[in-house]
Amino acid sequence: MFSPVQLLALFPYVALVQLLIARVMSPDDPMTVVAPVEQPAAAPEYPREFVSKLPVALRRDILALEAEDHYVRVHTRHGSALILMRLADAAAIIDPRLGLRVHRSWWVAKDGVRALERTPGRAIVRLIDDTAVPISRTYLSAARAVLTD
Repeated sequence: MFSPVQLLALFPYVALVQLLIARVMSPDDPMTVVAPVEQPAAAPEYPREFVSKLPVALRRDILALEAEDHYVRVHTRHGSALILMRLADAAAIIDPRLGLRVHRSWWVAKDGVRALERTPGRAIVRLIDDTAVPISRTYLSAARAVLTD
């Protein structure tokens, strides 16, 4: 325990040490303003909780997701796999920059689309593996806006 007189005598030394530490820690030029460097936007990726459910060989080149009861069939360039997840849940966690919902049973990846085809009374998305995915009227305007860029 220090007495009040001892603490008073110790104060100048503690203050000097604090000033030295502050000087060492502070920048030399106080007027220097560091502007934040804008990082380029990272390419969107599929969420880990989604990709981890897929077999390792099918974790890349995703073309589309198709609803099958309470499961989702994930179509890739290398095959397809069935995972336990609702399509609505999968579409909700996937970055919208990667693709979009085109039907109540289908979500398509933008990179997997070859063409948007329109016939009388029907619109489809043609994937690069030649799969024809229906587009419902509900999602048609959004699909045209996003997929015809």
